[in-house]
Amino acid sequence: MGSSFRTVVKRLAPPVLLDLARGRLATRHPYTWEGVYRHLRDVPVENAGYGDADHMQDVATQSKALLGELNAGRRPRLWHELLAVVAATASAHSQELTVVDFGGGLGTGYIHLHSVLQQATTIDYHVIDLPEMCEKGREVFAGTMGISFHSVLADVRARPDIVYANSVLQYIEDYAGQIRALAALRAPLLLLARTAAGDVPTFASRQLTLVKKVMPYWFLNRDELVDILSVAGYRLAYESVTDREYDQSNFPPTHRIGRMRDLLFALA
Repeated sequence: MGSSFRTVVKRLAPPVLLDLARGRLATRHPYTWEGVYRHLRDVPVENAGYGDADHMQDVATQSKALLGELNAGRRPRLWHELLAVVAATASAHSQELTVVDFGGGLGTGYIHLHSVLQQATTIDYHVIDLPEMCEKGREVFAGTMGISFHSVLADVRARPDIVYANSVLQYIEDYAGQIRALAALRAPLLLLARTAAGDVPTFASRQLTLVKKVMPYWFLNRDELVDILSVAGYRLAYESVTDREYDQSNFPPTHRIGRMRDLLFALA
């Protein structure tokens, strides 16, 4: 991936759950998304991106609190349940696990795994994200074993057991190229969690519900994702939809996904 990553990573976004937890989602819009556009580049945006100081401080505060709970022997409640189940299965015999978390923010996936997997499991967790996010992550997790932060995917030398992308592909301009780059790591398992995909044509829209931001956002054709990964040597092993149903009545019926989708692929 190399030099293209700096362009791609500008579209990264951590889970919206951070803003939900802090009560900071905007309320002036009746819908989460608005408009149908051919491409992400066509979407009118406002303050798009996640490299601002306020956001960095928010995610750092959150991760420090969660890490503190973990170190105190408690199990913080997080949103990586499917990753945890897949990870537990993948590491059941070897008790060793290597994960690449693309768009992983400040390592909440790592915290979740450590809170639920058996202590005998050795975790090697690689977060790929914005350079600013990586710098903050190294600060928050200073002295913590088993987690590292990279702004370039090519910096990950180990072959992962799991490649994980949680609610992130919808922000990537070249989502197809990014999927191919993740598949090139040849992990036995590739998990696309909370992905805005369904039986719709691929199109772009405006995400309206983030504070002081309007972000460009892909809705992806589910079969297109399966085809891209099939060509890359992966087969679809598991598929489900998430609990929350979104009101998309402002979209044409042909462009409504309703719920986010979890897709687990296995290397064929």
